[in-house]
Amino acid sequence: MTAKKHTSPIGLRTIIFTITLLSIILFVMMFAHSIMLTRTYTQISSNDALLLKCTTSVQELDRAAMLMTQRAYQYIQHQTREDMERFSKEMSYNLRPKIETLQAQSRSQESTDALADAVEQLNFMLERDAYAMRLVATACGERVDQLPRAVFAVSLTDEDAALSPEEMVEKARELVAQADFPQAYNAFCKGLDEYQRLVVADLEQVTEEKEDSAQRHLGHQFASMLSLVLLYILTSAAATHGILRPLESHINSIRKGEPFQVEGVHELRDMARSYNEAYSHNIENQEKLRRRAEHDPMTGLLNQGNFGVLKQRLQHCREKLGLLVIDVDYFKHINDVFGHEVGNLALKKIASTLASHVRPGDYVIRYGGDEFVVVMLNMAQEQASELEEMFTTINSFLQQPDDGLPPVSLSVGASFSETGFHDTLFQQADQAMYDVKRKGRCGFAVYQEPDPQAGDNDQQSEQGKPRILLVDDSEMNREILCSMLEDQYDVFQVSNGMQAIEEIGKKGYTLSAILLDLMMPVCDGYEVLAYMQKHRWHEILPVIIISSETDPSCINRAYDLGATDFISRPFDGQIVRRRVSNTVGLNLRYKRLSDLVTRKIQEKIDGYDMMLSVLSQVVEFRNHESGDHVLHIGLITDLLLDCLMKKSTPYNLTHEDMQQIRFASALHDIGKITIPDEIINKPGKLTDEERAIMETHSAAGADMLDQVEGFSGNALIRRAREICRWHHERYDGRGYPDGLVGDAIPISAQVVAVADVYDALTSKRCYKASFPHEQAISMILEGKCGAFNPLLMECLTEIADQLPEKLHSDAKSRKWDADANRMVNEMSHLGEMDMATKMLYQLRFEHSSAEYFQQVVNGCTFSYRVDTEMLLLSSPLAALLGTEEFVHLPTQDEQLLAHAGKSDISWRDLRNGASTTHPDCSFHITHGEGEDTRVYTCHMRTIWSVEDTPQYLGVVGILLPA
Repeated sequence: MTAKKHTSPIGLRTIIFTITLLSIILFVMMFAHSIMLTRTYTQISSNDALLLKCTTSVQELDRAAMLMTQRAYQYIQHQTREDMERFSKEMSYNLRPKIETLQAQSRSQESTDALADAVEQLNFMLERDAYAMRLVATACGERVDQLPRAVFAVSLTDEDAALSPEEMVEKARELVAQADFPQAYNAFCKGLDEYQRLVVADLEQVTEEKEDSAQRHLGHQFASMLSLVLLYILTSAAATHGILRPLESHINSIRKGEPFQVEGVHELRDMARSYNEAYSHNIENQEKLRRRAEHDPMTGLLNQGNFGVLKQRLQHCREKLGLLVIDVDYFKHINDVFGHEVGNLALKKIASTLASHVRPGDYVIRYGGDEFVVVMLNMAQEQASELEEMFTTINSFLQQPDDGLPPVSLSVGASFSETGFHDTLFQQADQAMYDVKRKGRCGFAVYQEPDPQAGDNDQQSEQGKPRILLVDDSEMNREILCSMLEDQYDVFQVSNGMQAIEEIGKKGYTLSAILLDLMMPVCDGYEVLAYMQKHRWHEILPVIIISSETDPSCINRAYDLGATDFISRPFDGQIVRRRVSNTVGLNLRYKRLSDLVTRKIQEKIDGYDMMLSVLSQVVEFRNHESGDHVLHIGLITDLLLDCLMKKSTPYNLTHEDMQQIRFASALHDIGKITIPDEIINKPGKLTDEERAIMETHSAAGADMLDQVEGFSGNALIRRAREICRWHHERYDGRGYPDGLVGDAIPISAQVVAVADVYDALTSKRCYKASFPHEQAISMILEGKCGAFNPLLMECLTEIADQLPEKLHSDAKSRKWDADANRMVNEMSHLGEMDMATKMLYQLRFEHSSAEYFQQVVNGCTFSYRVDTEMLLLSSPLAALLGTEEFVHLPTQDEQLLAHAGKSDISWRDLRNGASTTHPDCSFHITHGEGEDTRVYTCHMRTIWSVEDTPQYLGVVGILLPA
């Protein structure tokens, strides 16, 4: 069998070209046939006129010949000179033209010969008549030179000239009356008739030919018209089959959300294939987006958003279920010591371990940075022992890694329900998890209803005893100390420092303290302390020295290496228990305080995030750019600084500097509010004059910050001013406004300049399209956007692969959480400064930052807290509304309620319909009367708790001129 031949579909352009060409050809043919038909009918009409003219000419010639004969006869009879002159005139001016006309009408040689015969007879008769008249004229004595031309041209024979006048007249009469005259006249008429017959026959033949031609042309014209009709029908059918029907099918497919049928003309087929390809990609992208929306990108587990959907679904079911809240113990220490990459690997390992141990129908969810949630269907509280055994196995596996990752442990809280998910289930499991943490971490606990008769008791239960590692080469000393502490603590014993280091690696996060001897074989106590200090274990794990050593230098050396306390031999049981209890209790309270401070700092940073979000919309409002620009600048700045701090540089940046630069970067383009709208939003290329005006925004922004009163010495203001004025400078001195060269440009401005150029290249603007990531990186590295610090180019190269993902992921929140932890860690290294002073310094920094942001946005900001029912207004806003800066119970304040009538909402409901999924809202406020009336737009963001059922906490907002 032969394969079926593939026929390519005809293109729409081909169809249109073919139809147009055929239509032109048929139209030209019809036009040509119409012209030919017109010519044919014109010729037929001309032949008819010629036939009529020929007949008329023959008749006129016949009458003229007869008339001239009569003229000659009358002259001979009456010798009237007038008859002779008329004869001559008619012969010259009438008879000869008619003969010439007949000669011109001749259509063939036969007709010409017939006419010649007739003319020959006519000439014979005329010559005889003229001769007769010459005889008479001579007889009458007429002067020869006065005779008419026709008579004068005749010459008499000598014989006739010798005749007498009477004889001449008599002979003339005889000539006219001769018997052969009728014969000559009949021959003349016969010749004319033959001529007329032949001419008529020729004209009739030509007419018949023309009529046949006309019929042919009519047939061709009809065929052309019929072809045009058929072409129209075929065109309509082709358009219906190849265009209209496929388009209708495509429209129906779009309405149904289905792929296109590949049919119709070539272009529609290509469009269908392109659409189907895009449709397929869209389905894949939707699936990826859905999975990304429902799953954590790092671990692959379900995310917190999906947990919310799952809760709503399980609220309507009535089956038993269990909820586990899991927290990774001391995960901050892993990030600080081993780095965030190792921490991420540890989280992935934990996620895969949890997923492999739960049942197939259970849901494992990554709830937060180091928190997981497991929802277990058909799980009753009677099965809690099985779960505890499972997590004992999991913790054992995680604490003895063989993959090079640090050991970790999990604190697990469980709660159970008989009737599906309810609002308090998560809080119960979370409380049980914190009970495990309070008891030393690395364990499993089920939520128990609190006993109302039981008082507060900070002592640990038998099940959750704090763990202590006892390190001493003397077995007797270990037994003595163990007997003193085993009733309150779970004591692990090792005999040398090497074993102690191994146990710290395995159980470090679960230990509450270490009792360490200094003088031991294999590895002494100093080496253990040095190991702990190197890996920063001493920050979360207190060490109590147990030794008989009394040399102050040895004791001081131990303290320098991070020892917390010193107990000398011989041991006093009361002293040992008290000092161990104090150390463990202080360490526990320190950990709680560290967690608390971390959470509080995270809340403040989240507040900064919110303020930056509002500020970014304010800064970018006028030039119609995305508010994400400011946030992108901050994130790219963070990545560049983080990479720069890992290199050996002369800049000596601290994490505090990094934090300040990141926040200050939000104001890099604040000077653009001074640039006219027609320049800042011009879609095309700027002129030299317009560019000069645009370049003034950097100096204008710095001047604005110089004019902010009360913050001239603020470090954040100084950083922001550096960035505003010099983020368009270039390393080779070709920037503006001051043409600084090299490191004369502050490093803060250099970093933000790189971030600004990258985001500008990869973002769409009113005057350009966006560039792909790879092209943008290449343009910066090749110097097409100006010269930059070579160190920053190295950093950009190193972080280039991270940028696309970082800018479109939740890396920002994890980064800021790490920043909060790092700040807490740095606070613990501020020397002799006590915790209250450290907290005071931190709060002062936050307060100054908040005041600064208020000044930048013209001070028209406010915040409202539900718990205190306190509305805090900035000074300018309070002055504008004519009220105090602190308004308690704002829903009852008459001054504010007066403004409610001039706004789109009532102050009685500050949420204005906002929700957790849509926390932002806006409304208008009208202030003043008459010509002083002003309209303001109020932008607000509602604040919600992060609990299982989010609670409305308050709002923050800003007023801007509408």
